[in-house]
Amino acid sequence: MALYEYKAMDQDGMLVTGNFEASNYDEAANHLENELQYAPLRIKEKPESALNNLMDQMQKVTRQDIINFTRQFTTLLRAGVPMLGSLDALREQIDNPKMKKTIQALYNDVESGTSFSGALSKHPKLFSEMYVNTVKAGETAGNLDDVLDNLVRQLERDEETTGELKSALRYPMLVMSGMAIAVVILVTYVIPKFANLFASGDAELPAATRILLATSDFFQAYWLYLIAAIVIGVVAFKRWVSTESGQRQWDMVKLKMPVFGNILRLMSVSRFAFVFQTLNQSGMPILKSLQVASDATGNKIIGEAIDKVADRVEKGQGLAIPLKETKLFPPLVIQMISVGEESGSLDAMLHNVAIHYEEKVSEITGNIMTYIQPIITLFMGAVVLILAMGVFLPMWSMMDAFQGGM
Repeated sequence: MALYEYKAMDQDGMLVTGNFEASNYDEAANHLENELQYAPLRIKEKPESALNNLMDQMQKVTRQDIINFTRQFTTLLRAGVPMLGSLDALREQIDNPKMKKTIQALYNDVESGTSFSGALSKHPKLFSEMYVNTVKAGETAGNLDDVLDNLVRQLERDEETTGELKSALRYPMLVMSGMAIAVVILVTYVIPKFANLFASGDAELPAATRILLATSDFFQAYWLYLIAAIVIGVVAFKRWVSTESGQRQWDMVKLKMPVFGNILRLMSVSRFAFVFQTLNQSGMPILKSLQVASDATGNKIIGEAIDKVADRVEKGQGLAIPLKETKLFPPLVIQMISVGEESGSLDAMLHNVAIHYEEKVSEITGNIMTYIQPIITLFMGAVVLILAMGVFLPMWSMMDAFQGGM
C-alpha cells in the first residue's frame, strides 16, 4: 500500500486536499471519483522517507495482535456493528502502528467493494491462507461471526500451546547454554594456565588431558573461524529451510525427533481436525476444506499426506481409510472419523478430535522435563567427568612422582 496525496473539487465546488492509502494510482483515482464523489485535480504518490521505511521494517505484528484483532472484531460484529464501523472502531483503539495501518488498508478495500476475505488476502504475512479461507467460508455461509469465534479460539489454543512448549524448553536451554559457556571459558582461559605445568612433567599425559589441551589450542587458534562458521551455518540453514525441498526435509526430521516429533505430530492433527471441521461446517466443499486444512497443519509431510487423501476422496472414497493408510494419524482419529462418517456426525467428531489432542499436547508438554531431565543429567555428568579427569589426573600423577622422588 502506498500513500497518495490529492487535490480535488467536491460536489459543492469546494477545493479539498488530503491523503489516503491505495494499492496503485488507478485504485486511488477510483476511490476519489466513485466513492468520495470528488473531481480529482491532482493525485500524487507521497514518497516515504528512508527513516519511515526503516521504522516500518522494525515494527512487528505479533500473533497476539492478530488474536486481539480477531476477538474484538468478532465481538463488534456480534453486537450488530456493521463491518466498516467495526474496522473503524478497531483502527482507532489499536496501539501498534503497523497493525493500525493494516486495518486502515482493510477498511479502504472493504469500503471500495472488496470482500473482507479478499482484503485479508492482500496481507499474507499477517493473515495465513487458513485464516483467509476460514473467513471466506464464513462469508459464503452467512455465519461470519460464528466462524470468527471458532477461529479465534483456535488461534488462542495454538498460542497457548506454543507458550507452554517454550516454557518447558526454557530450563533445558538455560542449562545447556550455561554448560556451553562454562566449557568455552575453561578451554579458553583455565586450561592454558595448566598447560605449562603439565608440560614440565615427564610422565605421559592421560587421554582426557590431551583432548582438553588439543581443544584449548584449537579454540585459541581458530575462534574467529568458528564464529564465522556458525554465522554462515545459520544463514545457510535458513536459506535451505526457505526452499520447498529444504522445508520438506526439515519437517520430516522434526517428526522423527524424540518426544518433540510426537508433540508436533499431535499439534498438526489437532489443527487439521479443527480447520477441517470449521470449513466443512460452514459449507465449503470438502475438497477445498481438505486443501486448506492441509496447509494449516504447519508440516509439509502431513500436508502432503492430506493432499493424497483429498485425491482419494475426489474419486469417491471416504476419509477414514485413506487417512489410515498415511500412517501419520493416530488410530483414535481414524476410528472417530469413521464413526462420524457412518453416523453423519463428522463435524462433532472432528471437534472432539481437536479438543482431545490439544489436551494431549498440553499434557505431554507439561511433563516434558520428565523426558528431558535424564538426558541433561547424563550429558552434564559426562562433561564434568571429562573436565575433572583432564585436570586432576595429571596433577595426581605429578604429586605421586614428586612424593616418590623424595
